[in-house]
Amino acid sequence: MRMRRDRFDGLAATAQRGFTLVELMVTLVVLAVLLALAAPNMVSFVNNSRLRASQGEFVSALMLARSEATRRGEFVGVAARGAIVAGAEFSGGWQVFIDKNRDGVLDAGEDIVRSYPALSGGQRFGTTPANVTMARFTPRGFLAGLPVQFTLCGQAGQSKGYRISLESVGLTEVKEQTTCS
Repeated sequence: MRMRRDRFDGLAATAQRGFTLVELMVTLVVLAVLLALAAPNMVSFVNNSRLRASQGEFVSALMLARSEATRRGEFVGVAARGAIVAGAEFSGGWQVFIDKNRDGVLDAGEDIVRSYPALSGGQRFGTTPANVTMARFTPRGFLAGLPVQFTLCGQAGQSKGYRISLESVGLTEVKEQTTCS
């Protein structure tokens, strides 16, 4: 009886696995087209997310100041920090502080509860009435002074923004805007 030999000298022929070069190139071209279509939307998504996060941080700073004022029984303020540019006072960051001497100014020696960094990604605060550089809360949680509106705008070319209203009772109202200046 004679044994039959395979073409590969005893090794069983196996099916080839993997992709051909043509299949790989077609897949890469399809992937590149999809990424080219998605990239502009992703940039817009990231910019909108940053803007929403900045708005949330500013509102949370206002609410932190209000809650600290009622908890401690003292005046607490949110003051613009860094280089103050008229019309964009809070763009350089802000800090929540305890106004021990009740003068409405962050003085040396007053406790800083929390500091927030400058806005990034081309975001900016729009003009506030009378170029407000601080919001201050009484020990009862009311706003010490007149109600004020802040406008937070996205980077240049982005029309989306937020209007943040701070009322006399110490509460905030946030409205999305489609035009920002």
